[in-house]
Amino acid sequence: MRRIVAAAILSFALAAPAFAQTSQLAPGQVWGNPTGANRQAGPSNLSAILDQAFCSTNGQVLQRGVSVWACATIGGTVASVSNSDGTLTVSPTTGAVVASINPAHVNTWSATQNFATVNVTTGIQFSGAATAGRVLRGNGTNFVSAQLAAADLSNGVTGSGAVALATAPTFSGTVGGGVFNATTGFQVGGAASSGNVLRGNGTNFASAQLGAADLSNGVTGSGAVVLAASPTLTTPSLGAATATSINGIGFSGTASTTMTFPSSNGTIAALNIADQTLTGGANVSSLGLTPGNVTIDCGSRPLQSITNNGAFTITAPANDGSCMILVVNGASAGAITFSGFNVGANTGDAFTTTNGSRFTITVWRINGIASYLNKALQ
Repeated sequence: MRRIVAAAILSFALAAPAFAQTSQLAPGQVWGNPTGANRQAGPSNLSAILDQAFCSTNGQVLQRGVSVWACATIGGTVASVSNSDGTLTVSPTTGAVVASINPAHVNTWSATQNFATVNVTTGIQFSGAATAGRVLRGNGTNFVSAQLAAADLSNGVTGSGAVALATAPTFSGTVGGGVFNATTGFQVGGAASSGNVLRGNGTNFASAQLGAADLSNGVTGSGAVVLAASPTLTTPSLGAATATSINGIGFSGTASTTMTFPSSNGTIAALNIADQTLTGGANVSSLGLTPGNVTIDCGSRPLQSITNNGAFTITAPANDGSCMILVVNGASAGAITFSGFNVGANTGDAFTTTNGSRFTITVWRINGIASYLNKALQ
């Protein structure tokens, strides 16, 4: 091939007069070195022409590039370029060949690689197939494929053994602290019988019924627990009862109030019920009044008494009722004046101031009208 090119160039140089008309060279001249002037054919400028054809470096030839001719080393004829193990993508395979890393190929690096971003859609594999359920876990030096442990969680662990999951976990040993939170309840040691609770038996909490003795305030007596609606009590000892009602009867007073009832069966009278039948009786302790002016209050007691140690006024009661007042004259007894009473000409016996004399005054008030009647007792 080289011989053919050299012969063509030599023929071209010898035919310079004819070619000069086309390339505008002077008669007897040939192309020489591009930096020199046109010259007549000779060994020196023919070498320059051959250097342009074959390049001055041994083994190089003149090759037409995109825009210019240039010297190139052709180490042999290359038909196309390819990658045997698939790690590179070559495109195009001839001419201006471009090779790039094939992202679809599993590539193995023997040196440490640094990646700004790893973006995958189906997962990433390290050092062989990734075992299901494993993660890349730091071992103090590198991230390697390993199972995650409960101790790796940032909030730490308590206890030991397997991780408890939400559905039907089995706990061994003592479970302390915390709260079991469920919407349908939780089961301990078999099905939970209706009404049972987790009750301490001295060792563990087991499913059992709660007893009255388990209450912190203790119990008194025996038998069934007394509930609020219609309980039946058997030989109870009520002691100083603080109840406000028994079988619909209401009581009022303070915690220190004492009510004394008769020791035999009887009927209790009511103050606000009409036409009650009184078959029993009562003994009255008379009320002693302070000497001096007094307003009669029949509601305080039906029998009252006062000593006349000087003139004083008896004022009619403010409420309807009746009572009797015993007046006993003292050594300095004085006149008695009545105020607020409605009386006629006769109010009974006359009063005296004789020391030791006694008088009984009957006082009553009906529908707001008060009156009195005196009875001398000597």
